Amino acid sequence: NEYKSYLRIGRMAETSPKRKRKLPVRDLIKQEAVTPEFVVNDGLRFVVPYRFNFRVYAKKRWFDRKIIEVFAKEFQAYPESYYRAALASGKLTVNDGVVSPEYLLKDHDFITHRIHRHEPPVLSMEIPVIYESETLLVVCKPPSMPVHTTGRFHHNTILAVLELKYQRKLYTCHRLDRLTSGVLVLLKNSTAAKEYATLFVEQKVHKAYLAQVRGCFPDTLNCSGALRRVCHKLGICQVDESEGKAAETDFHLLHFNSVTGNSLVLCKPKTGRMHQIRVHLAHLGYPIVNDPIYSRENWAKKSTAEFSKELSDALFATDNITVSNGGATSVSGDGIKTSSKIQVLQNGDFLLDDRVHKPMPVLDKDEGCPDCSVVRLVPRTEDMFLYLHAVRYDMKGQTFTAPLPQWCPEDTIPPQFRDFLGLQQPSSSSSLPNNNSSDPVARGKT
Repeated sequence: NEYKSYLRIGRMAETSPKRKRKLPVRDLIKQEAVTPEFVVNDGLRFVVPYRFNFRVYAKKRWFDRKIIEVFAKEFQAYPESYYRAALASGKLTVNDGVVSPEYLLKDHDFITHRIHRHEPPVLSMEIPVIYESETLLVVCKPPSMPVHTTGRFHHNTILAVLELKYQRKLYTCHRLDRLTSGVLVLLKNSTAAKEYATLFVEQKVHKAYLAQVRGCFPDTLNCSGALRRVCHKLGICQVDESEGKAAETDFHLLHFNSVTGNSLVLCKPKTGRMHQIRVHLAHLGYPIVNDPIYSRENWAKKSTAEFSKELSDALFATDNITVSNGGATSVSGDGIKTSSKIQVLQNGDFLLDDRVHKPMPVLDKDEGCPDCSVVRLVPRTEDMFLYLHAVRYDMKGQTFTAPLPQWCPEDTIPPQFRDFLGLQQPSSSSSLPNNNSSDPVARGKT
């Protein structure tokens, strides 16, 4: 995706010893920042689309390549025809000047792309503060929000919302996946951020997560399968003992619901690999119930290309809907038209894979904006969170415990784990539920 690519390029540019930069890319981007306007509707928080300038220096591997070739191949958010029009109209410039599509990029070229930016909505939820000091700000991250700017997310992120609230710069020392909730440690200065980031790198942080998985989980289980990222574009990882990086997770059963066939599991990762808990659970045969990637059937047995195409089609099915003659087609993230059956209903909603989706509200329009010319569907609430919650972090003699997520009723936690999770022991008159207790998923869906 476009912004992620720009940011990655910027990081590499500012760390190159041979190429001096007046300002790091993060600061260049901040110069273009605008105060966001939020709209809350049906439990979702939308950002009103806004004008934004992506600004970045040319990357070394772009040198001596045509600008149209670079953008058409590396920034596939828009088709080549759009980039040609953007170059002609001055929306895409080099060194603040109009250039032809055949222009060959060179060192120190400064590229500006003026766009009308559309951000996806997130769940409209508060960000509870767990602990705050002069240097620390520990919060309970809600699901659906990325920690920092990534992809089409810029203002609808944890950092952006909290920096706007506190009117100060905040720093990360670790991250949680967008759909994951729970303990998130932020710092108020860069020195502390480096110190705490080192704790995570050196595995001096003890972490515990809650997960709801398919099947009847054993009382205890350990997985030490090495992990390798097999698709960088979609962030897919698999267990690979020959080429993967060492990873280990301990698991403990907390509760099994015989009605739903799902288990509540306490996960204690000893390492911090990408998607470690999710992949290890799927590898053991107990995937997280609503994991959009690793709960898919036979995901580990398919080729990387085959699974990536299948997943890309599924994840981007609600984006870039083109409506014509009462029907609709969908364009996936790689620009390939999918065969998803999309039906336009009389009330203007869309029926996709037997599920009704509402179109994204039109909050602002800009002539020539490719995003304004297509229909995006509002994501369904059940697709905006994962049954994975960072419940406890221990570091530097401090313990930070997050409240239980709504999908995990307190009465499903056994007595021997309640102190660890910061819960009071039940009174003698109360009793913990048996295996046929009410479904924790149905009781607490976000």
